[in-house]
Amino acid sequence: MDDFFRYWKDIALPIVLKRSIGDSGMKLAFWVFILSALGTIVSVILFLINIASTDLVDFTIEQFVNYGVFFGISVIIAFVSFCILVFTVPPEINKQKENEINKLDNELNSFTPNIQVSGRVFINNVNIGHHENGKYVLSHITNVASVPFSNNPTLSNRNNYARNVRAEIDYLSQDKTTVLTSVQGRWQGLQPNEVTNSDWTILESTNFPNNGAKRALDLIMKYPEDEYCYAYTNESYGLPYFLNPNQIIESKKFFIQVKLKGEYLPDKVHEFEVETEGIGDSFKIRKDGEEWQKIPHSLATKTPKKAEEPAKKKSSRKRTS
Repeated sequence: MDDFFRYWKDIALPIVLKRSIGDSGMKLAFWVFILSALGTIVSVILFLINIASTDLVDFTIEQFVNYGVFFGISVIIAFVSFCILVFTVPPEINKQKENEINKLDNELNSFTPNIQVSGRVFINNVNIGHHENGKYVLSHITNVASVPFSNNPTLSNRNNYARNVRAEIDYLSQDKTTVLTSVQGRWQGLQPNEVTNSDWTILESTNFPNNGAKRALDLIMKYPEDEYCYAYTNESYGLPYFLNPNQIIESKKFFIQVKLKGEYLPDKVHEFEVETEGIGDSFKIRKDGEEWQKIPHSLATKTPKKAEEPAKKKSSRKRTS
């Protein structure tokens, strides 16, 4: 019984009310049902009032008939209009319930991940060096911009765990003409020198669990000694200063478009805007018209200063001849 009342209160009645406004036939049936039901109630009340105020013996047969006819007609009209509503509404109710069930089923069993940018683009001072005689020797410092992504589906299930996701990056000039295209993006984690040539494909993609874990994608790098930014990819490794001459971005104002490639991933473009003043400057970057991000204290340089050795103390002794 509780389910019946909840059914009519939460589903049927709103639909009936909606129909009573938009559909003339249903409007008539609805208001006839309301009025006849009220008429039935009023007739019963009046009958009870008359019985209470007068003796039953004073009631004539004609009065009983009048009350009975009025009551019967009201009940019949109410029943007929109620049947019209009952047999007309269910198809729409069933359709709505079916749509809700299908929507829930799609969410519960969806194969589509929901990978989005998860936070602001961040810019770091990245130290680059090598080990020499067991010591780390700093060679240079560059500024690298990276963007975090995460997978947050509406309802997590075993199907929307995104695996082997690649990033394809295009670099466009301010007028949206191509500067670099189809650059294989680099996911932070392993470095090329940490895998063998046969395992190079490991660097091409990453996995996105459906629990919101973040994965960072490197976008660009720049030294203040250079005029332009460079793409920072796995192909940057092994080259002087990590600068790939085939991945120079010869534009001081440009756009970065990132497309994530993988099973069941929608064809969506994540766009970022970059500006640099050239030599002597780093760069600033933002996503889709958001606030510009720029590293507050850039340490980038191709020639980092070496730590100064402590000065030798002068001897207080006089030299003797």
